[in-house]
Amino acid sequence: EAVARPSCRFPVKGENVYAISFEHYRYMRMLVRFLCAKAVLDARSGRTSEAVRSLELALKASESLKVEPTLIGVLVRVAMIGIALDALRDIENSHDLTGVDTSALVSVLSAIDLSSGYQTALKGERAWVWSVFDDIRNHGIRYEDIGLDAAKANPWLRLRGTYLGRPLLYLDELDYLKRMGKMIEDLNGPFRNANPSIPRSPSVNISTISSFTDLMCP
Repeated sequence: EAVARPSCRFPVKGENVYAISFEHYRYMRMLVRFLCAKAVLDARSGRTSEAVRSLELALKASESLKVEPTLIGVLVRVAMIGIALDALRDIENSHDLTGVDTSALVSVLSAIDLSSGYQTALKGERAWVWSVFDDIRNHGIRYEDIGLDAAKANPWLRLRGTYLGRPLLYLDELDYLKRMGKMIEDLNGPFRNANPSIPRSPSVNISTISSFTDLMCP
């Protein structure tokens, strides 16, 4: 019943922008692994119709992550789809599916759109990092939360956490928004043609102007 619903939302606590946890990714991947293992075992036992149904459910479970607002969510979704496709190849190579109703499975496969998922994830990442910039303006840089040693951090990065470095922080933020906007725009066309890499001008000292953007930009 759950996978038949048009959309899904998972509980995520995002009060601390540096410590957002996505526990559901681990459980969803475990679910897909279980369904795919069941599909292979069903096929080997001659229950090909049940095997196809399990693969259909596995792919639908993967698609429940299609609007996740993080790149980690996209990678988990792609991995889950890959697990299901590996199981499908295993079954196809060792069993005759002639006469088995695969229309529902084909329908799920044909509806998979990775491009829109990446766009949603990049927009979510952009909103999250935007909130990080805002947190830096209000509280300075929390080095331990972003995995940096304050004593070894780039001096231009440290300057952004001070009031005097506020103009550099704004320039950094503008560069980040520009780069992310270009990545999102690139995904408007066919996914195979997307090129999210952002060329950097050799005339700009990136380590000076965009220290934080280089750290946070995918």
